[in-house]
Amino acid sequence: MDRKEYYRQWRAKHPGRNAESCRQWKQNNPDYFAEGRKEYSRKWRLEHPGYYAEVLRRWTLANPGKHYQQVKAWIKANPEKYKAHQHVQRALKRGDITRLPCETCGEIKTHAHHSDYAKPLEVTWLCATCHRRQHPRL
Repeated sequence: MDRKEYYRQWRAKHPGRNAESCRQWKQNNPDYFAEGRKEYSRKWRLEHPGYYAEVLRRWTLANPGKHYQQVKAWIKANPEKYKAHQHVQRALKRGDITRLPCETCGEIKTHAHHSDYAKPLEVTWLCATCHRRQHPRL
């Protein structure tokens, strides 16, 4: 079956589905997009805490060695960041520094944020959400 035939059959089975109905649905469900969608996703992740860990576990099993290759590539591309992360991990293990709550919202689970990787132990403690705000994707 070619593409034209497939779409003809699909439209016959789904008569109410077209571009106009999709536009109307988007207008009637604004919270599904933008900030509302982000909030929905955040709530869903909180309600299903093990889901993404399970997806990552399955992906890692299906792609043996690929995660390791990605990590090695990141370390090679970001040696200064990697060294700073290692300094923080060793200092935490030795007890030289302690993990603090998020400086923005007070969340207990935190990441060490480096404003300057040349000063590896000068960190700001931020939760994952606040840390993502600090490092927006380009």
